[in-house]
Amino acid sequence: HWFPGSVIEIINETEGDVTNGEKNDDAAPNIKVRVHFDNFSSKWDEVHSIDSFNNGRVCPLYSHASPRSKPTEFVVHHRSIDRASKKYHLFGQSFYLQCHNEWSTARAGAHVLAQASRFLESSRFLSAENGKSTASNSKIADRERQESQKVIASIVEELIKHDKNYIESAIASREDGKNKENQTTFDAAAMSAVLSHNLSKVLPLLPFDVRVTTADSPLGTNKEETPFPFSLVRTIGNYMNARHSLVLHWRERPESVTNFKLSKKHVADVPRQLLYVPPFVVAHKQSHDMLNKSVKSDGTPKIVKRHPSSAHGGMHIGVCLTEFCKEQQLDATDCWRCPVCKVNREGKQSMTLWNLPDLLTFHLKRFNASSRWREK
Repeated sequence: HWFPGSVIEIINETEGDVTNGEKNDDAAPNIKVRVHFDNFSSKWDEVHSIDSFNNGRVCPLYSHASPRSKPTEFVVHHRSIDRASKKYHLFGQSFYLQCHNEWSTARAGAHVLAQASRFLESSRFLSAENGKSTASNSKIADRERQESQKVIASIVEELIKHDKNYIESAIASREDGKNKENQTTFDAAAMSAVLSHNLSKVLPLLPFDVRVTTADSPLGTNKEETPFPFSLVRTIGNYMNARHSLVLHWRERPESVTNFKLSKKHVADVPRQLLYVPPFVVAHKQSHDMLNKSVKSDGTPKIVKRHPSSAHGGMHIGVCLTEFCKEQQLDATDCWRCPVCKVNREGKQSMTLWNLPDLLTFHLKRFNASSRWREK
């Protein structure tokens, strides 16, 4: 069986050639790689040498596995800590993100931060949630939100720049490999180290921490929570799966009030704030105009005749119901057993909707299942 995975670490080991009790520094380096398999935990990681590639035990990704058609999707929660109970709690509006499977976690992290900056924009209303002030028109909070947005913009630019250089260097090294005279070295570990060093200076300036946890425990009760890795060598499709979710752990910012010349007594009276701001929700203009055209002046909906066509890939729900309730003739291989005479007989069967509720929900089958295979 073949399992898709990605190389997450390059291990350089020097073969210790000992001569007369002294280690030979000129020994050839022994290069190994650590492979992490998709949808498996880290305990199943394997370390392979170059011989594994030459012998065919490790092959290119899509040589034995087809690319996933759907992107990697995960939910992002907002979380904070309650000062009274010292426990985590979720708040605000969670959202879903989709990333291409081939994106590095650094590129996906830029996408996460870009979406998170929406919750630092100035709000047009005030609201309180979980006993904390989640929106404020004060000059202090507005100034810190603007500074946080600048920090996010600089981090996103840094991540995109390093990810682009990483991909271009990888492609250039492959092209140069064909020409041994102009061959250049591609050091992925060194590029990742530079990115980690640069991020270590700016990530603490964010008003939140980006953490990875399990989808069923966003509060971190299972002790499997880890910081999100902004890495160039890990792909988001290999790192995240359906069992994972992201958490933006928002930090309280009481130290900002010291920028204004207030006494210690007044500083203690100022409530601690989260810079989180609920996004302003507005109606989509085009959708709102379409809704007005479909409603009469008295508020009743207009009857619009629609003629679905197979060319548009759609089918009216009435056609589906008619087909579902159509009378069927049972053949000899699928007879009906009469409860009176106890004999299998050819009969007819049909299904009819007798009593309907006020709200009727239809579950559309997306797959055609049989004893051997399943298809969409």
